[in-house]
Amino acid sequence: MEGSYTEACFILKACKKFLSSILKFDLELLKTKIISLHINRILFLGFELFRGNNYYAIMRKRKKAATLRLHAPISTIIQKLRAEGFVKGYKGIPNFRLISKSKDQIIIIYNSIFNKIHNYYCISDNYVHLRSILKFLLRESCIKLLATKFKLKTQRQVIRKFGSSLGNKYKNSVIRLFNV
Repeated sequence: MEGSYTEACFILKACKKFLSSILKFDLELLKTKIISLHINRILFLGFELFRGNNYYAIMRKRKKAATLRLHAPISTIIQKLRAEGFVKGYKGIPNFRLISKSKDQIIIIYNSIFNKIHNYYCISDNYVHLRSILKFLLRESCIKLLATKFKLKTQRQVIRKFGSSLGNKYKNSVIRLFNV
């Protein structure tokens, strides 16, 4: 809502009254907060919400419009990839839990990880940035794992052997890395 703090408190009390009297639902005040988006960012359903300032032109006059921005928390996503063993620092590392799988299974697993994150955060404003970071980190991790699995010394040798999409280089393979 857009308005003053007192208006927000009034609406919160009215919502609490409606929820308790009509729906028989208790609203926990510790979990319910009134936050100014001018100052803070809030985390909601895995997205960062904040107020952005956009300029638009009306009859050659620039006006400032406040818009609600929805960002994917890239640092949090990278931390989760780090915890799962796909990233160290800001570099992709091989996830050795997958080394016993076949090449096609490895690619399918990396595709599913990419697609889950990609599909969830596709509505965010920084979607293109997130997508490029994910592609880089997961592709590097997958290539390093395949290099280890096939006893190749460099990432370049993996790309020469399997092609840039990591499908079968000489066959028309349906399984390719990041078909988006």
